[in-house]
Amino acid sequence: MQRAQNQGEVRVIVRLAVSDAPPETWIDSDILRGIRRADIARYRDVVRFSLFNVPHRVHREFDDFPFLALEVGTDGLRTLESLRGLVTDVVEDEIHRPFLAESVPLVQADQVWPGGSAGLSLDGTGTVIAVLDTGVDKDHPFLGGKVVEEACFSSNSAFFSAVTVCPGGVESSTAPGSGIPCNADGCDHGTHVAGIAAGNGQDGAVASFSGVARGAEIMAVQVFSQFNNFSICGSLTPCALAFTSDIMAGLQRVYNRRAAHNFTAANLSLGGQMFTSNCDNDPLKPIIDSLRAAKIATVVASGNNGFTNALSSPACISTAVSVGSTGDGSGDTPLDNVSSFSNHATFLSLLAPGDLITSSVPGGGFDSFEGTSMATPHVAGAFAILKQASPTATVSQILGALQSTGASVTRNSITKPRIRILNALAELPVMQFDSATYSVAEDGGSATITVNRTGVANDVSTVQYATSNGSATAPADYTARSGTLTFNDGETTKTFTIPIINDTLDENDETINLTLSNPTGGTLGDTTTAVLTITDNDTAGTVQFSQASYSVTEGTASITITVTRAGGTASGVTTSKTFAIPIVKDTLDESDETVNLTLSNPTGGATLGTPDTAVLTIIDNDSGGVLQFSSATYSVNEGVLSGKAVIKVTRSGGNASGVSVDYTITDGTAVSGTDYNATDGTLIFAAGQTSKTFTIDIINDLVDEPNKTVNLALLNPQGGAILGLRDTAVLTIQ
Repeated sequence: MQRAQNQGEVRVIVRLAVSDAPPETWIDSDILRGIRRADIARYRDVVRFSLFNVPHRVHREFDDFPFLALEVGTDGLRTLESLRGLVTDVVEDEIHRPFLAESVPLVQADQVWPGGSAGLSLDGTGTVIAVLDTGVDKDHPFLGGKVVEEACFSSNSAFFSAVTVCPGGVESSTAPGSGIPCNADGCDHGTHVAGIAAGNGQDGAVASFSGVARGAEIMAVQVFSQFNNFSICGSLTPCALAFTSDIMAGLQRVYNRRAAHNFTAANLSLGGQMFTSNCDNDPLKPIIDSLRAAKIATVVASGNNGFTNALSSPACISTAVSVGSTGDGSGDTPLDNVSSFSNHATFLSLLAPGDLITSSVPGGGFDSFEGTSMATPHVAGAFAILKQASPTATVSQILGALQSTGASVTRNSITKPRIRILNALAELPVMQFDSATYSVAEDGGSATITVNRTGVANDVSTVQYATSNGSATAPADYTARSGTLTFNDGETTKTFTIPIINDTLDENDETINLTLSNPTGGTLGDTTTAVLTITDNDTAGTVQFSQASYSVTEGTASITITVTRAGGTASGVTTSKTFAIPIVKDTLDESDETVNLTLSNPTGGATLGTPDTAVLTIIDNDSGGVLQFSSATYSVNEGVLSGKAVIKVTRSGGNASGVSVDYTITDGTAVSGTDYNATDGTLIFAAGQTSKTFTIDIINDLVDEPNKTVNLALLNPQGGAILGLRDTAVLTIQ
């Protein structure tokens, strides 16, 4: 408020009082996401209506996140304060600054590239890194063909003397060319960052070195504005700075485009302020949470203030991946020492080289910069390589792999890991059977199969399993099983069971094939198939039907008849255990019918037991139903336009075909040939048909006379049908 009173206006971010549901509950549901958007829009509209007569300017609105970026004066702040219940917080729209050839081998990126010493082919191919920065020179040879999409979110602010750098002077743009570098001090920053993350030296044709994920692509998102304000920029006027709300808009764009691109990370080499603990009330946290739920890491520079117990914002957000800087041994920088300028704290996520890093700058050249800005894209590139290796791994799993395998670097008694990509690959979650072979006795009831997860276990992994017939067949020898195993945080072992059928057949040992597929949150190991052997425990004996009588409803496709065996010691029994009888469904109403079943010619020392004959009864499921007039009385106008009376006969309680009924028409007070034409007939109902009609020709005699009647009757129902109570009716000619 004081700043607004002193300056006349202030730029703020308003948090709306919309339920802050975890993104995992709505991110993959179009319905729930639509409900959330509608709630946000409703609250936003009420706030804007409340400000209708108050001077203000809307800078940013967000579809999926309950925030509104405004420029208001003291009256506007008072109005927002009065909206408690609709508004939970009002914070200043902070300004963020950009944080300004041995590093790639140090983090082991070149060892996993195609042709590298590790024998792998991992360079980030097929992944996209979003670089939210000062723009990217997409025509630079080091970045040639890598920029697959561009966007710009930049602001005009008279108070700050800030102007947008988006094409055409607009404040938002997704047109081609939107992500090109700005022209103020610091605008070479984004091209340098993009080169570290994904630049390609093309085996020396462009440069003798490459970025970390040289096969990855780039989405260039311009989030900086040009500030022509000496009090802010000093001697570097004009300078490039970014509003929090523009960064939020950039991350929203990445989130919205996640279906179009295989994003692995959003790189934010920017920040401001000082936080000695997590800053989870920061307006950027909800969008960072949603990106993380979508398996996209938000990788943020820790800041260049040299703090030993604090990080800048937004690196201080608990769900961001914060990155500090170390030396890589080049240019007299100490190897694996935390850089003197780097912010460091107990809640820092990772370290990466950031001292004197050479990379691309606008115009086709190269330059060496230092800063946590340079460390951050090393980690973004590492995420791209690890995501290529394990496409369904979560942010927590990749981060955990990097943290558990990094080189330990200590500063002020705080030890943090400097990333090592090759080592981290070995710690990505891997799921596989604990053995290639299993066995179970036929009378063992069931077999328990174990699947192990190795590597980091700090998030959820899933894998699908399935059985298939080897020499054993389901369901005769076992019950087929398929499903999904879910490893929760900390779990390394899961099991599933396969019921084994003790079929009493004298037979060879039989096998079941086991398969793992479709992992999420990890990859499959080498043992993704296995064989389960069922050891037989049976001899020959007596063979008989399981029962003397069976029954099946006519509508059933087939019935399975079981033949059992008991006792005996002989081998070589070949009589089948079950056989199926297809049942033909007709639509006739008929009596139940029987099929005779007989066993004969047992072999392998077996004899016929009792019963060796059986009867299968096919229970009819058809009915002719009840036939009757739809009404006891009908009426028709003598001058009806159609010249006909329509009489309806209904059927209830039946659906059989071949059902018929005769109808007769006789004089009441009406006379056939004078008042109507009598024509008897037969109605035939098809299968499932519930009504039929017949018509009576009506003669318009132009004589003024009383109403007359015609008698109607149903008789002689066929096909199992019977007549209902309304088997007669009266038609009145009016």
